[in-house]
Amino acid sequence: MSSEDNATKRQISAAPHFEGFFKVGEFVYDPDADWKELRNGIVVCRDGDWRITFSPQRECPSVDEPLTMYKGRLARHVLIDYSGLAAPRGPAIDPHPWQKIAAAARALLRDSDGYRIELDSLLESLRDRKELDSELLEDTLRMLVSMGAATLSIVSGKLLFAASEIVSEGLARRKYLATYSDDLLARSRRIDHLIRHTGTVGSYREELLRGTLRQLLPKRFEASTGFIQDCPRQLDVIIWDAMRYSPLFREQDVVVVPSAAVRGIIEVKTKLNTTTLDDALEILSDVLRVEQPVLPIFKGLFAFEDGYQASLSVAKRIQEFHRGKDELGRSRAYLYLFQGVTAVCVPNGSFVFQRYVVEPGVSENFPRPYLYGIQHDWPGDLSTAAFLSELMAHLDLDPAAKLTQRQMFGPVFTELETEKLLDLFGKDWRPQFAVSTLGKTLKPAGAQQYVQRVYDFLAGGIAASDVSAGLADESLRPASC
Repeated sequence: MSSEDNATKRQISAAPHFEGFFKVGEFVYDPDADWKELRNGIVVCRDGDWRITFSPQRECPSVDEPLTMYKGRLARHVLIDYSGLAAPRGPAIDPHPWQKIAAAARALLRDSDGYRIELDSLLESLRDRKELDSELLEDTLRMLVSMGAATLSIVSGKLLFAASEIVSEGLARRKYLATYSDDLLARSRRIDHLIRHTGTVGSYREELLRGTLRQLLPKRFEASTGFIQDCPRQLDVIIWDAMRYSPLFREQDVVVVPSAAVRGIIEVKTKLNTTTLDDALEILSDVLRVEQPVLPIFKGLFAFEDGYQASLSVAKRIQEFHRGKDELGRSRAYLYLFQGVTAVCVPNGSFVFQRYVVEPGVSENFPRPYLYGIQHDWPGDLSTAAFLSELMAHLDLDPAAKLTQRQMFGPVFTELETEKLLDLFGKDWRPQFAVSTLGKTLKPAGAQQYVQRVYDFLAGGIAASDVSAGLADESLRPASC
């Protein structure tokens, strides 16, 4: 490959730089800088003048000069995620080759002493991975340093590549989160050695999960078993707001609570198979079937053993279930937004979760429910942590508390690669009704706005009270259970 072709492949521009190669707001770095002087730059436009800027760092002065005057080479920063930023990426680029290298480097750091490795040894280990593009290895490591995900230091004359402080904290946090699954499974296996009665074992496992939730939930919330008012199904786990609502009935651990108090529902199974999956979906679908919560509640299925070979098989069964009819001949298709199961989890096994997707550039379409899976190479279970994170995100906390909660669980998601499994209903699906507070969600624009606000709330960006603002349609009467 010629040097020019190699530079093009590596997304490197040589002087003189021109506007067509970059976009305004695009991040870059100097591919020839000393390892300890790497930093991000950005292409900006002031009064029609395209400029390149670098902030000062250590011994390096700031840079702010016309793009065409910059004499060094510039490389496009492929690893920076532009989602949520106004700045577009340059030409269409597939970031996966660089992302695969970054993931491999993180895995090597994760398993190393002190989360650091001699730079030459790291590069040698990455070159041994035939699935990685060797021409992009050094560029990727430079990007990680320039964006603050890694650092370089000299110890005993050796150049060491290390995870940054915030990344090191994240790696340690993931190891901690993985212990929740270890603890649950260890205690679950103990009962198998002593008791063969399936009902007793099942009840014990429900209590195991409730006990874990009690350790994690803020004091405001309780994890109980029981019923939601006016709905006859007994639920294995109800997560409800015990500070703002009193139970309508309580006898030891069994409660009856008003629907407004509920923030989560979980069905617990010993083994996930078609029978137990259908049973759980039936219960989760029936609860609040025609009573739409203004703020979506978490609906989960947690099983201790897996009877499926792949998450895709679970997703297909969920799709088959919801495209069918119940015993009364009623369609099981969703009637309103965020009605269905939020996540299905088996530690060290299947994990399926739901997201609503709006086709880019198609403003007249409704958001559609898709089922997703996860992939990771972490030496342990992250599915349980992801399940718990989804649950915790649904709690009605103020944004500051929710952001703190995300700092607890957020590191797990940087290790997970999501994969779209299937479209649950197809392009013709649309919500059939909405409570008056969300009446405008019966039109595409309102539905899209509502979905975006829900995800902003789950991420801690807005308060619960902001989710439904301006979406009311008083001509609609609230539905009831």
